[in-house]
Amino acid sequence: MRAARAIAPIAGIAVATTLLAGCAMTRVPPSSGEESAVPSPEALVARVAEYAAPRIHDWGVTSVALGVITADGLAASWFSGENTAGDPVDAETLFEIGSATKAFLGVSEALLVERGELAWDDPVVEHYPGFGLSDPWVTQEFRIGDLLAQRTGLPPYAADMFGHLGYDYEDGIEALRYIEPVTSFRSEFAYQNLPHLVAGKIVAGIEGAATWGEAAEPLIFEPLGMDSTRIGYDALASSANTTVGHEHWDGAVRALAPGRLPADAQGAGGIVSNLADMSRWVAMHLNRGETPAGRFISEEQLEETYRPRVQVTGDFAEGMKQGDGVPRIGYATGWLVHSLPEGRVIEHGGTTNGYTSSVRFDPDRGIGVVVLTNLAYHGGLATPIAQYAMDLIQQREPVDYEARIQETLRARDAAAGDAPAYEIADPAELERYTGEYTHPVAGTIEVRVEDGRLSTTIGPRAIRASFTPVAEDAFELSWLFDNDPDAWHLSAPVVFSGEGEVPDTLLLADLAFARS
Repeated sequence: MRAARAIAPIAGIAVATTLLAGCAMTRVPPSSGEESAVPSPEALVARVAEYAAPRIHDWGVTSVALGVITADGLAASWFSGENTAGDPVDAETLFEIGSATKAFLGVSEALLVERGELAWDDPVVEHYPGFGLSDPWVTQEFRIGDLLAQRTGLPPYAADMFGHLGYDYEDGIEALRYIEPVTSFRSEFAYQNLPHLVAGKIVAGIEGAATWGEAAEPLIFEPLGMDSTRIGYDALASSANTTVGHEHWDGAVRALAPGRLPADAQGAGGIVSNLADMSRWVAMHLNRGETPAGRFISEEQLEETYRPRVQVTGDFAEGMKQGDGVPRIGYATGWLVHSLPEGRVIEHGGTTNGYTSSVRFDPDRGIGVVVLTNLAYHGGLATPIAQYAMDLIQQREPVDYEARIQETLRARDAAAGDAPAYEIADPAELERYTGEYTHPVAGTIEVRVEDGRLSTTIGPRAIRASFTPVAEDAFELSWLFDNDPDAWHLSAPVVFSGEGEVPDTLLLADLAFARS
């Protein structure tokens, strides 16, 4: 099998369209009572391809699949680059979709609610007794409807480090009870992954499955005809029509070794799929729960997954906003819901080690878009391409979303360039940080000096990591996923603190290790 090339050949871009019954325009009655014209799928694909092609080339994305979906299914598609066998990407080419999986998890919950086997207001501890947060009241009050709502009160990405450092995600779930909240429960948005794993375990338990992925096959994939969709890298490796994830590193685009992350992420981000299957998923939503085989889910429960449960604010909202106005975004159950003058946008994207995706649709106009790519770089190109398409669908002046990313990167680089590099002048000063530090779940790590810098080994997979000083008592910890030189490069902030001559605490992201 030949590795994918570093730069997608623009000359090899393919465009395929399946037009709707000869219609040039899809008509949607707007709230004003005047008829509004939505561009045809063919016209949308042409416009989006014109926008996307040079940016795909400049970024070095090797494989892209874009689809415009209506209630009838995949209406038009556009492809760039090759699969790992050197053949052109097509609608059957597999990609990881990352956190776009979360919406599938939400629908699996909704299906069980519809059957009466689960209720949105059920306490989580009734179904998963091992769940707990630092506040006993919040632990008891936490409901099924809170698990996917991103309003835990914990810091963003709480305890995500466990999976990246080779621990079992059950360890991360256990660690949640040792993380102090930063806001009150249900009051503010903060993006999380581990509560989704709890939700997946609950669904799997009710279904009698070992994992959420096993439960999702008969619950969702099979009824929707998503025959190629599965959880984990094995789904990629078992197909000849597949892709490899890529990242930017040291100024070049490089292919990444296969990782265990999709299988570990399960309902938080583990799905491997293709444009054909994802179109069936979106078409089900556009048909309000109906499929060619009959009703899949009630419209009432499907709409429940779109109901915003917390307002999305801050940099996250600004980075995800659709259009040029003030972002008005709510987080629902596996979906971000944008409230715009031109209508709703329901969407979610995903990033894994080397892939980005975006799924978004206007349920009232009955049209949506899916973008799958195999390059993870500052959130990837999938989201700006899909945002651009949605501007066209909702008839706004389209925004150059990729230019926004570049502006953010330039500002970051300028700030970094203005700040002098922090150095520890005397290597002997590093000794004060050395020693053993212990976390109640992660166990003990030893910080030592090797070759003039701090280093450590963490977790059950003995992940080797090094510390780069960035300020007084502050470092960046860097490591390779599973110690694989061809794997994802990862990093996290570390702060040492204490009132004595030597620090008594090592804070790795939100994990507090105390000096032994």
